Amino acid sequence: MAEIEHLSLSLPAGFEHRAARLARLTAQALAAQQMPVEGVLPTVRLAPLRLDAGRSDHALAGVLAQHIAAGIGGACGAGSL
Repeated sequence: MAEIEHLSLSLPAGFEHRAARLARLTAQALAAQQMPVEGVLPTVRLAPLRLDAGRSDHALAGVLAQHIAAGIGGACGAGSL
């Protein structure tokens, strides 16, 4: 089971009022995913994503969580642990 101690999101201008909710919803979406990981992965960095400001916070959090989980899986598969 994966444990994420710290989640930091850098969001584009215009998302300031949504940042706290997006972070919370992204963390919840990540918690719901199955990520069988062993070892320590200090940091996962993702390429910038294009976000549609017209989408709901739940939808955006789901997209963010998918990309974060893929980044964790990719780092684990690349032998970064």
